[in-house]
Amino acid sequence: MGSLNFRGSKQDSNGWKKAAKVNCVVLSVMSVALLACTIAALSHDAQHALFFYDGDCGGKNVASVNLALHLLINIVSTLV
Repeated sequence: MGSLNFRGSKQDSNGWKKAAKVNCVVLSVMSVALLACTIAALSHDAQHALFFYDGDCGGKNVASVNLALHLLINIVSTLV
């Protein structure tokens, strides 16, 4: 008679291990990127603003950059 395996099969355990490794890599890369942005912002002259993008507020280009940045934030937060 076969016994029940409550821990799942060996293949199932490999799936979550791979996902955990991917999450750790994404989290590490994002942490380094955010730390670099923080260092760049703090090391910049306090008398002048640090601009990521400079352009006409009514222009289509600014709207595209804004959309792209929001999508990037959503993708990264979903991955983490």
